[in-house]
Parts: sequence; C-alpha cells; structure tokens
Amino acid sequence: MNEARRLIGCDRVAVAIKRGPSCKVEAISGQDTMENRANIVAALNKLATRVVATGEPLWFEGETEDLPPQVEHALEEYVEESYAKSIVVIPLRKPDRPHELAREAKHGELEREHQGEREVFGALLVEQIETELPREVIQPRIDLVYEHTTRALANALDHNEIFLMPLWRAIGKSRILVEARNLPKTVIATVVLLAILIGLFVVRTDFNIKARGSLQPIRRRDVFFGVDGTVNKILVKDGDKVQAGQVLIELMNPELERRWHQISGELDETNERLDAVYEQLQQGRRHGWENPAEEAQVSGQLQQLQVRKKSLVQQLSWLKEERDRLSIRSPIDGIVMLPWDAEQMLLHRPVSATQKAMTIADPSGGWELELRVVERRIGHVLEAQRSSKEPLPVSYVLATDPATKRHGMVRKIHEIAQVSGEEGPTVKVLVGLRQPLPEDPRAGATVIARINCGRTTVFYAWFHEAVEWVQKHVLF
Repeated sequence: MNEARRLIGCDRVAVAIKRGPSCKVEAISGQDTMENRANIVAALNKLATRVVATGEPLWFEGETEDLPPQVEHALEEYVEESYAKSIVVIPLRKPDRPHELAREAKHGELEREHQGEREVFGALLVEQIETELPREVIQPRIDLVYEHTTRALANALDHNEIFLMPLWRAIGKSRILVEARNLPKTVIATVVLLAILIGLFVVRTDFNIKARGSLQPIRRRDVFFGVDGTVNKILVKDGDKVQAGQVLIELMNPELERRWHQISGELDETNERLDAVYEQLQQGRRHGWENPAEEAQVSGQLQQLQVRKKSLVQQLSWLKEERDRLSIRSPIDGIVMLPWDAEQMLLHRPVSATQKAMTIADPSGGWELELRVVERRIGHVLEAQRSSKEPLPVSYVLATDPATKRHGMVRKIHEIAQVSGEEGPTVKVLVGLRQPLPEDPRAGATVIARINCGRTTVFYAWFHEAVEWVQKHVLF
C-alpha cells in the first residue's frame, strides 16, 4: 500500500476485501495496524460495501448529485471523518485465467466484457486529502496500480482458499524434522508416540468410579419432631451418650396449652354439674316426685352430662398424648449427632412435625460407608454389579486418616436419586467394611472412595467421561 501511494502520488491508499455481503478494510497505507472499531475505519468499510454492491467505480471530487442515495449517505459519513477532498473507490474483479481465455477461444465463445461479468472480490480506495491532482493525471496511475493489485490479491485469496491449507503449511514447515541430523530424533519420538497410542487402546487397567461420602454407624435412627411447636430447650449436645426414652428436646405449643386448659376447665365444670344433678335426682327419689315429668327431665340432664364428660375425657387424653410428644425422646441407646450450630438453628424457633431434629447412632452395631455416586456415573456401577457374581470391591481413605488405604464391598445401591448440594442428582451406595477402623472413629467423617467396576482399556478408564459426552451430545 505504501508503494501504491507513492506511485499514484496521493495521500492514502486502502484495500477492502469482500466477506459475504459486506467489505472489510484489510490494509491502509502508512498504518502497520488498524483499530477496526475506529469510526473512520467503520465508515470506510460501509463506503466500500455500498460501492461494491453497485459494481461501478466511484469518483468523488466534491459533487454527490448523481450518486445513488445509499452511496451518497455512506460517502458523506466518511468525508466527515476523513476530510478528504477526493475519493476514488474501484471494485476489484477477479482477472481471467490464461487457460480460461484459451478454452473460450477454442470453442468460439464471445469475449466477455472486461468489467461486466467477472466476480467482485474487493475494492481499491484512493484518497487525496492535501494533494489536488486532476483526474486525467491520477487515473492512468490508478489503472496501473489496479492491474497489479487485482492479480496479486486474487492469487493470494485463491491460495488461502485451498482445502486444508493450514495443514499443508504445517507439513511444509515440518521439513526440518526429517533433515539428516534430526531424523533419528523424529523417528524415536514417532515410535514412542505410536507406542503410547497403541498402549492406550490395548493395555487394560482397573476401571474405578470415584465417589465421596461419610462414615456412619450401621444402627442409627433419625429423630423427627413429630409435632408442630417451638423449641424451648435442647437438653443434649453433639456426641453425648443417651439411653432409649431419654428426653432430648422440649417443645412449646401455646395453642395446645390453651386447648388443654380449656378442656380441663370444661371437664371440671361438667363434673360439678353432674354432682348437682345426681344429688337432685337422689333427693327426688327419697322424698318422692310430685311430677313424674320432672324426674324424667333430671334423668335426661344426667345422661347428657355423662356423655359430655366422656367426650371431654377422651379429648383430654388426646391432648395429653400431644403434650407428651412435645418432649422429644431418644428411640435407641447411642450417641447424639447434632449439627454444630444446632442451638442457633433450632432454639426458640418454630419447627414442623416432619422436620428432622437429630440422629442417634449406636457405634456398637458396626460401621458402614454411605457414598453419594453422581447419577451420570451410577450406570457403570450397576452394569458391573449385574455382570459380577461377587460384591464390587471398594477402596477408600478417611479424611481423619488419609495415609491409610482401606477396603470394603458394595452392600446396597438405592434405587432413587436425590439432589445433593453442588453434586446435583446422586444415588446412595452403602458399603460394608472389610477391616477394622482406627480407634474412636467419628460418625460422619468424610471419605473418598473408588468403586472397582472391572477392567477396561487405559483410554476408556482415563477418558470415559469425554467418550460419554460425545455419545450424548454429538452421536445422539
């Protein structure tokens, strides 16, 4: 572009290449780099696009009267940015190839118009900002630059459009690898690479599914509140030893207390009325009734009061059961497992009957692992379990003792997936232990485990998730 600017004698020369329906400026004389987001570059792109769409060259020397409206608007926007006095935009058309001209001459085809039918692939833009050369002086120079520019750019574009050109370039640059001094190293590296690739698909290794979980006593019971209320007292702490029937938490239920006192008052009132009616009935029988109807009336009142008393006693019995359930008791002997912030979360806060309060665990009944296997990996575990006659082996380490590798076996796989924090849907897998735990194991300790699902190739063992992603998102 710099040589073209000096040959023409103008102030600036630019080349735009057509990309789809629009043109993009690729080079400007005097500019090593361009900021494509600059206003002047954007305006120049728009002007080149509008002129190329018409297929006719544009010569602007201050007058815009006979121009199409779309070209006129783009030209005015660019002139406001560049302050150019003269602008020439010439569409670049692909030149005829020699073999195409020979074929046309051989078959007697009519010669095509030089500027009419050939494909436009870009534009040459020439500007005069300070210089003021007349058109009869500058046009022959522009024509000369146009011929050279058209053929050079057309050849470059054809070269870049060759199929797999980046690959052919890389192969061409790799000739240094097969030179005499580098050939042994290249051969060795190639052999090693091929051996590794073959080994990935031939060598077999253990296929393990990784999962996280916790160490839990086999005998444990979740304790639920069982009744709506407000936590009044928490009588135990995490790690406390408790016995079956021991009170763990006391709840309050003001509505239940109100109903208890109301029914108790109504029962006391009913008992008093029963005593009075019974005394009236006894006196009437001792002294004789003056009116037989009065005796029947008193007897009816006595029966009504007896029925009401029975109902109130039953209601009071039910309320007593509800009041007893306000005291949450331990279902088994064991150790309390409470969240570390249980008092802050529960104390003086309302709770529902279905809400979990804590867990009571009995370490004397043995231990197990409770693993959470991500749903997308559980299929491998299920398939391995179906094809194996023995329980699947599991290796694991405890977070409290990461230096020791221990072993177990899959005991049970739950059938329902549950959402578990950031891991998403997971399936619970229970693992029995094959060796003793360290002294004083802690319930809920984190474990990292690997479930052995048989043997497979090294490639699949290492990259099975990538293979499954392709199967799910590409092949499906």
